Amino acid sequence: MGSIELWIALVTALLSGIGLKAADSFFSRGQRREDYAKTLRDELRLEVQQLHARIDSLEKELAEKDKMVDYWREKYYSLLSKDSETLDSISEKFEFLHRRIGELHDETSDT
Repeated sequence: MGSIELWIALVTALLSGIGLKAADSFFSRGQRREDYAKTLRDELRLEVQQLHARIDSLEKELAEKDKMVDYWREKYYSLLSKDSETLDSISEKFEFLHRRIGELHDETSDT
């Protein structure tokens, strides 16, 4: 083999390698897109699952807060009822004392 044939073989091998790499790159472009799309779908699926878990957690927390609000609402109305009864009782006693003082005043003024 002569030196020119060696150079031709070398250039042919080099061009063949470049051609194969270009063809591989061209034909594997679709596969790369599919891989990227799959990765993106997986990331989005994971994010959706995390958001669902967060929503569940917040719903449980909200239910607990609602129970707490109901407890304090019940306690408030219970105390309000007791206070109302106490105020009614005090009002009745005040009216009684006011009448009694009026009666005593009338008795002392008559004499």
